[in-house]
Amino acid sequence: MRAVLAAAALWASLARAQEGPRSATSLTQQGVPGGKRTLVLLQEAQTQATHSNFFRGLADRGHELSFALASDKELSLYEHGERLFDNLCLFAPNAAAFGAQSADDVLGFLRDGGNVLLTGDVTTSDPVRRLAAEVGIDLDESDSQVIDHASYDYELSAVVSRGATPLKHVLGEAAGPGTEVRFRGIGHAVSEDNYLAVPILVGNPTTFSAAPGAAIEDYPENIGADTLLVSGVQGHNNARLAFCGSLALFSDAFGYAGNEAFANGLGKWAFNEAGVLQYSNVTHSRVDGSPPELLLKQKDKPDLPYSLFPDPEITRNSLVYRIKDTLRYEVTIREWDAEAGDWRPFDADDVQLEFVMLDPFIRTTLESDGRGTFSTSFMAPDTYGIFKFKLLYRRPGYSTLHVEKVVSVRPFKHNEYDRYITSAYPYYTTAFVMMAAVAAFSYMFLFTEDKVVLLKQD
Repeated sequence: MRAVLAAAALWASLARAQEGPRSATSLTQQGVPGGKRTLVLLQEAQTQATHSNFFRGLADRGHELSFALASDKELSLYEHGERLFDNLCLFAPNAAAFGAQSADDVLGFLRDGGNVLLTGDVTTSDPVRRLAAEVGIDLDESDSQVIDHASYDYELSAVVSRGATPLKHVLGEAAGPGTEVRFRGIGHAVSEDNYLAVPILVGNPTTFSAAPGAAIEDYPENIGADTLLVSGVQGHNNARLAFCGSLALFSDAFGYAGNEAFANGLGKWAFNEAGVLQYSNVTHSRVDGSPPELLLKQKDKPDLPYSLFPDPEITRNSLVYRIKDTLRYEVTIREWDAEAGDWRPFDADDVQLEFVMLDPFIRTTLESDGRGTFSTSFMAPDTYGIFKFKLLYRRPGYSTLHVEKVVSVRPFKHNEYDRYITSAYPYYTTAFVMMAAVAAFSYMFLFTEDKVVLLKQD
């Protein structure tokens, strides 16, 4: 058994040697501005003309547009295993297929970091429904439509919604209830537990979903703000899918100021031109500026038994702090500005840092200096082991920031403890008093004689 453990330990050490030194950063995730290669998949060729304003806006922002019909069986998103496009605009709500691609292929495109803008309609095909369902979007029943008798554009047979999200990093100038968006199509729902989804346009208090012309005998599927018109879903890899239940919303016929601003804002968010965050300059040290100790190599300890983890409390090639050290953490966070084509400082008051060993020992809010630098100071816990600085910033509409840096926290060395502890002064006093008493007693016992008094008898 000992030989087996020794062989396993040797194999593990060889594997670590082949891997090389482990990085102090164990996990990172941040946003990346979207690419400009965009494929537009159309139901009909004339859609390119009827939705020309939206496509012109994409072209003005630098997108290289490629148009194709959903019925084109030779269409492919990949060549030699590489993505041909960065973004996919599916303006084919009734398509039986997405060219030569299936719903699973589009999901694979998302997993590879591509972005998708998906549209529906009153009559939405099964592939579109399945694709939406795979990301947590549940479309209303077939032939149902969003209806609002109190806020309706009779000329366009469209609902006028004032339920745009207030998140400016999602819709820009179109954010907030002041924007009127005309919508003709199907509603949908998203589970409240789906933290990857963000409602972008919801119905008015008088909005509901039902089949037009049919008697409403049961409670409608969705009513009021529960009727979602446009939603966005951001994957764990920061790829995005935006679903709009109305293809007409992007059309030139619906080209009112509210619709145009909303469509452009939605396109920016869906294609990772807005709400993109990145971090840089992650540093940590003691609060006095002194760097942590560096464990240059693993010390040989031949007296230890054979084990795969001979020294688990110290990470190899790691940075080492001491318990109760006052530490300082600093990070720079930037937000992508698509109009300027550059990064600008990000400012927020809800960025948190955790100091974790299995569970968070410390959770604190980072303070912003208004120029994109976030920092905090805290005392290391009175527990030694392998910790990590963990920053996880996940907010609706923003790309996820996740960075972890691993460090070790060691106990005091034997010569680093205080020589005298204030709370122990009574015990020190007692010890010295006892020693003095013993010395006095010993002196009296050893060096004093008993005096004998003899009484004279008559």
